[in-house]
Amino acid sequence: MIINKKKNYKKLIISLLSIILLFLITIAVIKYYQEVKHQKVLQEEKQRVRQYTDITDFKDIQEVALYLNCKLIKQEDVNDDSVSYRIYMELPMKISENGSDASNLVENLIQYSAYVLNYKNFVIVDETNSDSITVYCKEDKQLVETYFINETENYYEVINTKENIENFTKVPSIEFSVDAEELKQLLEKGWQAGAVKFGTMESTYRNYNIYFDEGIEVRIIDGKVFNLIYTPKYEKTIINNLKVSSNMEEIKKTLGEPQFLYSDLIGYKGKNMYVFFCKDQVSIYRYDDYDTNGIAKIIKDKPDNIENEKTFVDEIKKEWKDYDIYDYSTDYVKLQYTLKGMCIKYDSTTKKGVILYNNYQGKVFGDVTLEDIIEGKESLPSGIIIENSDLVFEEEKNRINTLDDTTSAYNFVKPGIVLNKSNEFKVYQKSTNSSNAMHKIRFISINNQFPNSELREIITMGIWLDDYNFIYSVKDRGIFKYNVKERIYDSIIIGEGDYILKEVKDKILYYNDTSIDLNI
Repeated sequence: MIINKKKNYKKLIISLLSIILLFLITIAVIKYYQEVKHQKVLQEEKQRVRQYTDITDFKDIQEVALYLNCKLIKQEDVNDDSVSYRIYMELPMKISENGSDASNLVENLIQYSAYVLNYKNFVIVDETNSDSITVYCKEDKQLVETYFINETENYYEVINTKENIENFTKVPSIEFSVDAEELKQLLEKGWQAGAVKFGTMESTYRNYNIYFDEGIEVRIIDGKVFNLIYTPKYEKTIINNLKVSSNMEEIKKTLGEPQFLYSDLIGYKGKNMYVFFCKDQVSIYRYDDYDTNGIAKIIKDKPDNIENEKTFVDEIKKEWKDYDIYDYSTDYVKLQYTLKGMCIKYDSTTKKGVILYNNYQGKVFGDVTLEDIIEGKESLPSGIIIENSDLVFEEEKNRINTLDDTTSAYNFVKPGIVLNKSNEFKVYQKSTNSSNAMHKIRFISINNQFPNSELREIITMGIWLDDYNFIYSVKDRGIFKYNVKERIYDSIIIGEGDYILKEVKDKILYYNDTSIDLNI
């Protein structure tokens, strides 16, 4: 009897264990399939958000996490005066140790998260990697003000600046012998543009005066030559018996190994100019001394948290008038002095402040010089960033990379309409305003047979009549013609209203619901 009870008890235990085991297996299977389904949904969501092309596409923090390959753990509201949200997230890398990759990730994570959180202050915590990002925003201006990684403000700027100071190098000057008469005169006259006759100016293009037949292009800033370019039409020697047509082997044999090298671009720095060779051009930038006392005082007196950065930039502009870049909007300002090695940038990205390059010389703030900082005699104040590169070289790289404006023959009309194209010129549209009107339109000679030029108009639409005549409309003004070869403007129709260009066929322009004979 006792034996039977023991057997029954054993059977009961086995049955219970079997049921429990089956239950656990069932739960595991359900969880497995739930996780599979969840991962499938996440992948589908990730594929969807990866199609986003603008910050305004993002709707919540989960979409931001998916887009940047992060794992969102949870989002919490915080009753704190300093931040409104604490977000727990697993990032795809340790952001304090992965250089530029981490910097790019953090930049996007900050900007996208700030947008979906309506520019309220927040902190992102990555417990796996022991990292945190604290972001402070200007809610009223809808932009990021500053950020901290692991309690260090503007972390990457601090790290990069420290590395740049440790590796800081000045490019030494070499000797040039000047052959070109225009260049000799510029050096004698202190680069004063009005003291030199370059020839007959054919057009202006991208801030350059084009002396096409002479093979010279000149950009003038504040009365002095900023950049002088020799093209293949200039057949005489320029420096050290070198011409535009001189090959790289000849240049290196004459001037030595390049001090600047980028793809097909090589360059050298002299005592009073930079010389670059690339793409059948010789490009020369001015190099001269300048006073930094006034600038150093302005930087020293700048408040730590300036409310209107444009006010500070305006003070710099008054002191130094020879800036070559000045862009600004409601939440962005950039002021650049390429020849002096300084750029000031304030915007909604994380990298901002006074940026000094290794061609900067003189005082930085007060009586402290750049050399004092490099040699460790003085510490670098916040808001100043050091770059171990030459800003003239950086600007020349940018110039040669955009020489052709890499464009097809745009026609500036509604999609789906096949229009005429010029066989001699390409058209480049630089900007469009809020009303979809187009300006800064450039005409680029395809075979370099004619001067490049720009249209001095803000237009609504445009269409080629033939290889040389570009027809365009301007709202409430009329329809006009620009002869790109001769750089001559003509009026076709004058009057108010919209002028919708449709096509040109057999010298007849069809626009709106009518047409006009263009038998010019």
